[in-house]
Amino acid sequence: EAFDTAKNNGDCVGIVRLLTEATAADVHWHGCRSVWEMIRPTRETSYADANKEHAKALVTAGALEAVIHCMQSHPGHVGVQAEGCFALACLDAGESAHKVRVAEAGGIAAILTAMAQHRDSTEVQQWGCYALGNVACNNDANQRTIAEKGGIDIILTAMQQHPGSTEVQENGCLALGSVAANNDANQRTIAEKGGIEAVFHAMTQHSHHEEVQEWGCCVMYCMVNLESARPAIRKGKAVMDAARNNFPNNSDIKRYLDDVYGKI
Repeated sequence: EAFDTAKNNGDCVGIVRLLTEATAADVHWHGCRSVWEMIRPTRETSYADANKEHAKALVTAGALEAVIHCMQSHPGHVGVQAEGCFALACLDAGESAHKVRVAEAGGIAAILTAMAQHRDSTEVQQWGCYALGNVACNNDANQRTIAEKGGIDIILTAMQQHPGSTEVQENGCLALGSVAANNDANQRTIAEKGGIEAVFHAMTQHSHHEEVQEWGCCVMYCMVNLESARPAIRKGKAVMDAARNNFPNNSDIKRYLDDVYGKI
């Protein structure tokens, strides 16, 4: 109830204080959820519509550290881990300083631990992948940390274990693209571990889901600069053609594939 009052009053400092003072798993679960609801009223709220001012105020008040502490305190509680991952993703808010801070506070390790410990939870896997995709985006150090801590395997395992979940496949592709972008070493690791095939499998299984197609094409756009990856990408030409044909008005798919086709 106190969380709801703070949330309704837009009290970012109050929410972080409540979260920091609490110890019970259920309170941490509710508190992590309240953190992200201050930024996005629903899970479906787009990144563009998120409340960036609340995200900044929460991070200034110590929300990243508080959420990570909750996740570290209750590693076995699936609700705390899932809501914690989504909260970290929302707190990122595209701010480069927030990406640095989440890594310094142990956030990348917390996300990967959650995913490794709760392999059967669709929620932990989808929001874990989503959080990794956000913290890796345009941050070289975080890309390296994710790879060094075995994150590429963890993302691919999520996709393998939840083939029917559109959300896990979409966010798995998002995470792979973010980790691969402009990072030769990570591109090689993804290719060697079967990541290109995993993405094409996702695109084939979820051929009428636009976001899976878009993020899948994005992965190929990020991977095609690695010459050794091109034969595997070439093998998925029919899958990429289908994405373009099924979503002719998606300018991102067109842009990604124009570049990929020019290189393969």
